[in-house]
Amino acid sequence: MHEAAWGDHPPQRVGDIVRIGIPYENIGKDPALHVLKYQEHYFMDRGSLSRIIAELPFRANNTCEKTFDKSVIGTVWPTHNAPYIVGWEEQPEWADRTPEGFLEGRVLLITQGCFLYETFAEPHKTKFCFILAPTAEQHPITDWLWSVCPGENLNAAD
Repeated sequence: MHEAAWGDHPPQRVGDIVRIGIPYENIGKDPALHVLKYQEHYFMDRGSLSRIIAELPFRANNTCEKTFDKSVIGTVWPTHNAPYIVGWEEQPEWADRTPEGFLEGRVLLITQGCFLYETFAEPHKTKFCFILAPTAEQHPITDWLWSVCPGENLNAAD
């Protein structure tokens, strides 16, 4: 996995739908079979731009328990080409929308999820968590950088 990526149009105004994709690839020697993916995102009030991100109360990443009946990817073959991207789903009826304070950097966006897969009947899981923490100087929004969430057990693979 690389880092999170915006959909075809990142939010520009309060109330815009948030669409995030997760680039992934199989860098191993064997195919990843029966790949399933689940992701969710949430917003967190940062308080002030000077607040240290590592001290924020991130939610536990329990997305692997929610993965079983979610997005079916299928088989992912080993490749060293450009990564696949998943997660552009747009559900306007319930989708998260950009809140007040997000575009100013006072509210952070966190996306987390899990890939479940098998390699020759051995089950594996990879949890991920990325945070978008802009600063006032980083405009437009397409220039903001995603980072791995700090904290124990938010990102893990077995």
